[in-house]
Amino acid sequence: MTPHHTECRESGARPVPSAGPQARPRLTVTGLSKTFGLSRVLDQVSLSIMPGEIHALVGHNGSGKSTLVKVLAGFHAPDPGCSLTLDGAPLHVPARAADLAAGGITFVHQDLGLVDSLSVAENCRVGYFTARRWSRRIDWKAEHERVRSVLARLDSDLDPRALVGSLPAAGRTTVAIARAVAEQVPGRGVIVLDEATRTLPRPAQEHLYRLVEGIADGGGSVVLITHRVGEVLRLASRVSVLREGRLIASGQPTTSFDLVGLGQLLAGRRDAEAPGPPSPHPAAAASPAPGLPAEFRPACADGTPGPGVRVEGLAGRALAGISFEVSPGEILGVTGLIGSGADELPALLTGARRAAAGLLTVRAGTIDLSRPALRRCLDAGVVLVPEQRDADGLALALSVRENLALPLVRRRSRPWKVRGGWEDELVRRCAGDLDIRTAAGPDRVGQHQVGQLSGGNRQKILFGKWLATGPRLLVLHEPTQGVDVGARAQLLALIRQAAAAGIAVVLASIEAEDLAAVCDRVLVLRDGRISAERPGPCAAEEIIQLTYQEASR
Repeated sequence: MTPHHTECRESGARPVPSAGPQARPRLTVTGLSKTFGLSRVLDQVSLSIMPGEIHALVGHNGSGKSTLVKVLAGFHAPDPGCSLTLDGAPLHVPARAADLAAGGITFVHQDLGLVDSLSVAENCRVGYFTARRWSRRIDWKAEHERVRSVLARLDSDLDPRALVGSLPAAGRTTVAIARAVAEQVPGRGVIVLDEATRTLPRPAQEHLYRLVEGIADGGGSVVLITHRVGEVLRLASRVSVLREGRLIASGQPTTSFDLVGLGQLLAGRRDAEAPGPPSPHPAAAASPAPGLPAEFRPACADGTPGPGVRVEGLAGRALAGISFEVSPGEILGVTGLIGSGADELPALLTGARRAAAGLLTVRAGTIDLSRPALRRCLDAGVVLVPEQRDADGLALALSVRENLALPLVRRRSRPWKVRGGWEDELVRRCAGDLDIRTAAGPDRVGQHQVGQLSGGNRQKILFGKWLATGPRLLVLHEPTQGVDVGARAQLLALIRQAAAAGIAVVLASIEAEDLAAVCDRVLVLRDGRISAERPGPCAAEEIIQLTYQEASR
């Protein structure tokens, strides 16, 4: 047990609620699965939340945490076979708003679920307004006083009449939390907090911690969904871990873990398809990357390596001005906990989001990333495979052919003609080299709508879309998130092959096994700066230990 673990236990230890013969769970979830199209996002998840318990639910992005919350809230209907109980009584499936309100089950969703055009009071009291006896009009004076009282519990002086759309991120989060606790009856119900502290400043976080502990001390139950491992160890008595939609640990006492130990459980292991050792650096055998037509390979793939990529003083909301270099054919891993800056680096590095400061030097010249730089980055061969592939990377309503060809239309088409034989050849190469499969069969892959494909196939199309442009710098953000084991192994192989073609690769991920499998170097970020650098091959356990030990300092 590390010293930090002892410190967390002393400052916020919570005993596991009594599990004696008379103890009855507050909330039980049994056999919860959820499928979207061909993708099973949750697979037979079962949980038990006790009265007076703060129960942490953790897992990496794409593990299914937010989907589980939306099923509990009745937003999504689960697959057949799921059952829910509250204080021993069965709940209707899918959950109904009236039943949840009557049972005291409230939520602070990750996207907050607020209406920007309404006031703080209207957002907090919607569904609970009281009307004057005779006129039946809402008594706004009384409503504002009720909301002020709830906000005071949160140590907030927000004006109940202020429009939510005018509030900063921390203020919006405060409104969502106030709405959840407003109707809380001491000793009853469940509050589900989905990443509730991510935008709160430190003093507000501490106040929320005390509020949550007070709810549990009074017999209420709290489900705490968070990326912050320190919060889990400080507040929760038990922790459950989701990985790729499956519960790999259920109700484990947090006294069993320190920061590194919980980080290792969170990272888990996926031994079924262990990718081989990292590719050597510089990459041997300059074979073309999958789906990469010969005329679009980077110049360095012809056996004459070009200059590397240099990043100087890159700064953003979290990044505090970091500098590094990536050579052609090298795979550089970047990792760190939430708030370290690792999660914002991909968008800043590729011009997808404007940086506060930073210069990117590639073969085409130096790009000032503090100015609008997306077009210059694309023209220079700097491309991004984003974390949110459906929202930021693909046009789900378009076909496979249209998605793959989109970045090349300007280069390959004439003003009076868009389509050409090159699209058919591109689809054929990508479908074969990337193993893209559709229900329509191999001859009709290009016509298939992307939104109807599995997560693994979508990610391969996103890879192929940008590999076909012949990039010099390929930036990947959580590239294996939400895909099955087989697709993960294929995607990691594609990353190796891209580096073997002479492409410089930056892989930003919290998946330690992915980094260990393919990276030549790994940078660990903390507080916006590079806190550690390790050459490959680097074991997953070492990456996990570095990440969480650095966070505990």
